[in-house]
Amino acid sequence: MISKGSLPEAVVKSNQVPVPGILSIFEPILSALNILGTCPLTKCNNNFGTSFKNWRTRVCFLIGSLGIIQWLLFIWISGLRRSIMGFKVPTNVTTLVDKAQPLENNGSRQSADFYVNITLNGSNFVVPTVHILEVLFCWAHSRAFGLFLNNFPKLEKMIIDFSNELDLPMDYLHRIRQHKNIVCFGISAFGTSLIFTYAWHAVKMGSETVGIISVALLSGHLVFVPLLEDLKVTLSYQSLAEILREVQNLLVFTERPWSPERRKQKMKTIRQIVLDVREQCQRACGWQQNRELMLILYSILSITVSVYAVITSYGLLWQDDTVFQIKVLFAGYGSVQIARVSLKGMAADNLGRQESLLAEKIISLTAYEQNDDIAFEAKVTHDMLIQNPIRVSLGGIVTFNKALNLQIMSLVLTYLIVLAQYAE
Repeated sequence: MISKGSLPEAVVKSNQVPVPGILSIFEPILSALNILGTCPLTKCNNNFGTSFKNWRTRVCFLIGSLGIIQWLLFIWISGLRRSIMGFKVPTNVTTLVDKAQPLENNGSRQSADFYVNITLNGSNFVVPTVHILEVLFCWAHSRAFGLFLNNFPKLEKMIIDFSNELDLPMDYLHRIRQHKNIVCFGISAFGTSLIFTYAWHAVKMGSETVGIISVALLSGHLVFVPLLEDLKVTLSYQSLAEILREVQNLLVFTERPWSPERRKQKMKTIRQIVLDVREQCQRACGWQQNRELMLILYSILSITVSVYAVITSYGLLWQDDTVFQIKVLFAGYGSVQIARVSLKGMAADNLGRQESLLAEKIISLTAYEQNDDIAFEAKVTHDMLIQNPIRVSLGGIVTFNKALNLQIMSLVLTYLIVLAQYAE
């Protein structure tokens, strides 16, 4: 519980928010995804939408289509055939499957056969299929994501007008931009390291030319598309959380010598802002639902396979460099999936925490409020926040929060026990 006196004091100097607002923070991400062909949104009259009459939309779909064709060819050449339309893969090009086949230990091929099956189905079928679905889901939810972005100016206008009446500075855009910069730096560092890793493996599989071409074709959709899409998701949660944090500062209006009717109206405005934030959260859950559910299921499967591959690799020779590379590959890939789910869970949990803090500050005001009408409006807003807290729910199937990691790991442990019994 906090006292009324602990609310931030008003600042005489006003700090106007730029007109683009939150949209200006999303625009660089949209530009990058447009280049990669997964987010065909175009801006017209300050609104984002998908119009096939726009040449940028057509180019985006063309690049995305080439990415899908690229993965289909990869599946055909590497997984089903080693040739296509008379073109044969050079004999000096070896895949991870080819490297895993000769690994034996005392004549036993049980572990080696396991690695052959895992690498064959994983690297040649499952991973490309997931990336194809990801591009398709990004196309499908592009229009809904545009509607989500277009509703931010209305929400920001209410906050700006309210803040200007109080002469309060607003720095939520700075906090959102700071979050974006930190995540972008992590994406750049992590993505660059992955590209160098893929280039090294590609050069070892074939020639330097093969390595350069493979990295150029695969790095965009394999590395940066999933990471940038995750940034788009976490940034949507972070934006809504920072808006709720800004609303907490607006509660300083109760200390102003305004008329009871005006203060009552401002409390209703607070409640309207909260309702708009919740509507934005529902829109975000709508366009994220299909992709995030697919990625959670994929994370469970990939983490299970990765852990099982690492703990059952004792039958292979430790001296072999390929065995070590396989271990690092599986362990690293599983860790990446855990990190992706964790970051989104933390961002969604922060959104709920900011709403809880807002509810605590609102109810604390009722103890000092002399006007019954204003106290009633505050009580209604508090009850709305407490009885029906905000949740990032994906179709009622999965709720994003910190506990999601524990749920995933419990499922992974269950599947590992089943696999261990089946192996026996």
